[in-house]
Amino acid sequence: MTEKDIPLYVIVELLMRLSLQNDQIGNYKNHFFGPENTYVWTGNGSLVFPTTMLFRQFNQPSEITNDELMEVAQTFKPLRVLV
Repeated sequence: MTEKDIPLYVIVELLMRLSLQNDQIGNYKNHFFGPENTYVWTGNGSLVFPTTMLFRQFNQPSEITNDELMEVAQTFKPLRVLV
Protein backbone atom coordinates (compact mmCIF):
# COMPACT_ATOMS: atom_id res chain seq x y z
CA MET A 1 0.00 0.00 0.00
CA THR A 2 1.29 3.46 -0.85
CA GLU A 3 0.26 6.69 0.83
CA LYS A 4 -2.06 7.45 -2.08
CA ASP A 5 -4.00 4.26 -1.21
CA ILE A 6 -4.68 5.37 2.36
CA PRO A 7 -8.44 5.89 2.76
CA LEU A 8 -9.54 9.39 3.68
CA TYR A 9 -11.28 8.10 6.79
CA VAL A 10 -7.85 7.33 8.31
CA ILE A 11 -7.01 11.04 8.37
CA VAL A 12 -10.49 11.90 9.67
CA GLU A 13 -10.12 9.34 12.47
CA LEU A 14 -6.78 10.85 13.50
CA LEU A 15 -8.32 14.33 13.50
CA MET A 16 -11.11 13.05 15.74
CA ARG A 17 -8.54 11.60 18.14
CA LEU A 18 -6.57 14.86 18.07
CA SER A 19 -9.66 16.94 18.78
CA LEU A 20 -9.69 15.31 22.22
CA GLN A 21 -6.27 16.94 22.80
CA ASN A 22 -7.08 20.26 21.12
CA ASP A 23 -10.68 21.20 20.32
CA GLN A 24 -9.51 24.06 18.08
CA ILE A 25 -8.19 21.74 15.35
CA GLY A 26 -11.41 21.60 13.34
CA ASN A 27 -12.77 19.35 10.60
CA TYR A 28 -10.92 17.90 7.62
CA LYS A 29 -10.72 20.04 4.47
CA ASN A 30 -7.77 18.78 2.39
CA HIS A 31 -4.40 17.02 2.52
CA PHE A 32 -1.16 16.64 0.58
CA PHE A 33 1.42 13.86 0.76
CA GLY A 34 5.03 15.02 1.04
CA PRO A 35 8.10 12.78 0.99
CA GLU A 36 7.81 11.76 4.67
CA ASN A 37 4.89 13.75 6.06
CA THR A 38 1.26 14.34 5.26
CA TYR A 39 0.07 17.95 5.45
CA VAL A 40 -3.56 18.26 6.53
CA TRP A 41 -5.74 21.35 6.36
CA THR A 42 -8.79 21.73 8.55
CA GLY A 43 -11.44 24.40 8.83
CA ASN A 44 -9.33 26.04 11.55
CA GLY A 45 -5.71 25.53 10.45
CA SER A 46 -3.15 22.93 9.42
CA LEU A 47 -1.24 19.98 10.89
CA VAL A 48 1.67 17.77 9.90
CA PHE A 49 1.37 14.01 10.33
CA PRO A 50 4.21 11.55 9.82
CA THR A 51 2.89 9.43 6.95
CA THR A 52 3.90 6.32 8.88
CA MET A 53 1.29 7.30 11.49
CA LEU A 54 -1.43 7.11 8.84
CA PHE A 55 -0.40 3.55 7.99
CA ARG A 56 -0.40 2.70 11.69
CA GLN A 57 -3.86 4.22 12.14
CA PHE A 58 -5.06 2.04 9.26
CA ASN A 59 -3.41 -1.19 10.45
CA GLN A 60 -3.05 -0.93 14.25
CA PRO A 61 -4.66 2.27 15.61
CA SER A 62 -4.31 1.17 19.22
CA GLU A 63 -0.52 1.30 18.88
CA ILE A 64 -0.52 5.09 18.44
CA THR A 65 0.21 6.59 21.84
CA ASN A 66 -1.20 9.77 23.35
CA ASP A 67 2.35 11.16 23.37
CA GLU A 68 2.56 10.70 19.61
CA LEU A 69 -0.80 12.40 19.18
CA MET A 70 0.38 15.29 21.36
CA GLU A 71 3.44 15.71 19.13
CA VAL A 72 1.19 16.03 16.08
CA ALA A 73 -1.18 18.36 17.95
CA GLN A 74 1.78 20.65 18.61
CA THR A 75 2.25 21.09 14.83
CA PHE A 76 -1.19 22.71 14.59
CA LYS A 77 -1.05 26.17 13.06
CA PRO A 78 -4.31 28.13 13.26
CA LEU A 79 -5.58 30.02 10.24
CA ARG A 80 -4.77 33.68 10.26
CA VAL A 81 -7.75 35.90 9.65
CA LEU A 82 -7.03 38.98 7.57
CA VAL A 83 -9.01 42.06 8.53
